[in-house]
Amino acid sequence: IDSCNVNDLLSVCLQVGYSSPVEYQIIEELGLSVQEYSFFGSMMIVGGLVGSIVGGKITELIGRKRMMLGLGGLFIVGWLTIATAEGALQLDFGRLLLGIGSSITLYLAPVYVAEITPKNLRGAAVSVTQLTMVCSISFTFLVGSFINWRALALIGTIPGLVQLVLTFFIPESPRWLAKTGREKEFEAALLQLRGGNADISWEVDEIKEYTKIIHSISKDSSIFDLFQKQYAIPLIVGNGLMVLQQFSGLNSYTLYTGAIFVSAGIPNTAGFLTVASFQLVGTVLTAALMDRYGRRPLLQAAVIGTCFGSLLTALSFILQGFEGWSKVTPTLALLSVLIYSGSMSVGNGIPWIIVAEVVT
Repeated sequence: IDSCNVNDLLSVCLQVGYSSPVEYQIIEELGLSVQEYSFFGSMMIVGGLVGSIVGGKITELIGRKRMMLGLGGLFIVGWLTIATAEGALQLDFGRLLLGIGSSITLYLAPVYVAEITPKNLRGAAVSVTQLTMVCSISFTFLVGSFINWRALALIGTIPGLVQLVLTFFIPESPRWLAKTGREKEFEAALLQLRGGNADISWEVDEIKEYTKIIHSISKDSSIFDLFQKQYAIPLIVGNGLMVLQQFSGLNSYTLYTGAIFVSAGIPNTAGFLTVASFQLVGTVLTAALMDRYGRRPLLQAAVIGTCFGSLLTALSFILQGFEGWSKVTPTLALLSVLIYSGSMSVGNGIPWIIVAEVVT
């Protein structure tokens, strides 16, 4: 079942890592300007805004399983649109579709995992999710350094195809079925998830109680209730972490790592191989250390690392303009990207966990 979420997240992270290694291939083959290619990269964010507005409501309306089927189809169409593109407009439309699907996936995947997974396994499920995301971005960096951009886009359709097939074999979320009043279906889905001989009576009672609470809250509350004094600190912490992370240069490094390497005189293939290795190591270390040392120390270390990496990137290009110092630019630029990427791999998923913990 978790493989369905993995395939969704693979599609998301293949898109995130796609534009960096293939930038100069696309510009050269389609004759795009740097501005046109930058617009292509930013369409992912535009699609994300659209998806974030409509994704949650549609998911609650039609259910998790149907939404997964829709996302699988959307990812396939988006990647095929890019793979067959003959100009900027088609590229942008494909990227827009992928951005919409990615935004909805980033909402749907953790919700579905939380709703179907026993409490004692949720931490492991989250670790698998985070590792999948980093591995898929690293995979895109690696493979994109060796193959044509159209072939890489076709590879992007594979998770969507697998998603379409696997979704037919998984149950709907028991909690969503309970919320929509389908009591018999929700118990059957829960029994399918836990095994035919499992005792689910206590979990059935817990979900029913949870559903009653949700319904009572929904009737008497509105979004303006969030702005009460008692919720001020959780809202500031949660939203502050998310906003500051987005302003830390995450998208710039992810989308334009290739441009940094070219400008600094670093071979693309060697650079991407090294970065991918650092990202993977950082994620594995985070999974091993998070429960031992806590969220705050790891997040602080990640923030210090990303700040230092960003400053070092700027310094490497400043020194490029001084005679005698330009030779150190490739080394400093590569080191800075490694420090930034490794630090971000450590801290990237922590704000999501903290938000869930401080809000609940």
